[in-house]
Amino acid sequence: MFFLTAFIPMIVRAVYYHPKVVGNAWMKTNGFTTEFIQKGNMPLIMGLSYVFAVMLSFFVSTLVIHQGAIMSVLYPEAMEQGSAAQAYINDFMANYGDYHRDSLMILFMES
Repeated sequence: MFFLTAFIPMIVRAVYYHPKVVGNAWMKTNGFTTEFIQKGNMPLIMGLSYVFAVMLSFFVSTLVIHQGAIMSVLYPEAMEQGSAAQAYINDFMANYGDYHRDSLMILFMES
């Protein structure tokens, strides 16, 4: 999923910096010319952009999906085999592990 969602910022960036949108104004403000832009190593630029977009996609998902936060609260005990904290996390994830913001909104809207 992260590898697909990483294309979203790249597509937005391609549209935004297109010369017919704000690309010409951006080049003029920064003192760039078309020749200067074309000298860039495009495979390297696009490759690094994609890698950073994958990282962005991963970190943003941790802000949106909160089920992982329960581990940080119960961390040391939760890693011990057979502990009460581990049983609590297993039970919690079995009951609520697939509830994300979207599915909760659907449940509230249906009731």
